[in-house]
Amino acid sequence: MKHLGTKLIPRTRMNSAYTGQSDRNAYLAGINTEHRQIYNAIAEGNVDAARSAMYLHLNGSRMRLRRTQALYSD
Repeated sequence: MKHLGTKLIPRTRMNSAYTGQSDRNAYLAGINTEHRQIYNAIAEGNVDAARSAMYLHLNGSRMRLRRTQALYSD
């Protein structure tokens, strides 16, 4: 992670679509929930749940990125 730096995290490379503090807090809470679900599934050794949680997280990230890009594509 140190080598890749924060550029690996999409939200650090673009303007935030969540300008209000409550929106930002809700956004980050949702991301943290997704990360927690991935972690818990791995910690429990549940391969299927980990795979599903990771899929949902990556798919959600892609949708959030596209939505944000559409807002700033002018």
